[in-house]
Amino acid sequence: MIFLSCAVCFAEVSGGQKKYGFSFLGGFAFSGHKSNGAGSVQSSTGLSFGIGLDYKVMPSIAIEVDLLDVWKNYEVHGAASVTKNSLSYLEIPILIKYIASPNFSLKAGPYLAAFIMSADREVGRTSSAVKGDFANDFGMTFGAWAGFYPNQGFSIGLDLQYDLGLNNILGDSDPSHSINSRTFISMLAMTFYFK
Repeated sequence: MIFLSCAVCFAEVSGGQKKYGFSFLGGFAFSGHKSNGAGSVQSSTGLSFGIGLDYKVMPSIAIEVDLLDVWKNYEVHGAASVTKNSLSYLEIPILIKYIASPNFSLKAGPYLAAFIMSADREVGRTSSAVKGDFANDFGMTFGAWAGFYPNQGFSIGLDLQYDLGLNNILGDSDPSHSINSRTFISMLAMTFYFK
């Protein structure tokens, strides 16, 4: 809390054109993965949070790099049971941001790395760690931001991202079984701007 207060004060007095932005992000991830031969995969909800850094290279263009913990959960519905899979990924999207107006921007780019941090599987009331059953991910991220500025060095907004996974996240050796992540991420973004 002290750090946030100091950052706001610094942002208020620094003035001028701000080139750097540092963000705190937190919210929810809604997964609806694409399945091939891996059963009836249903959507599930998890958490998403992290930090971001952006650098304005032109008045309307910036480069944004985020470090996010994204839960890409899903459920498999069988004839007699439901299997819940909780997957935590450390994801690093590298995005080009188009600043359409002070209150709205669009962004897109690859997430070159999404490392599987943990995986748990729950069947009935039995839960087990199954990290070895899943692979790292990579793909494309598309997003938008909308918000407002309480002062020139601080903004609060809604950050929306959509992950289009290109890698089969199943560690299954059977090539006919695959799951590609499809995750919609909605986060509150608090951003501090500096020269």
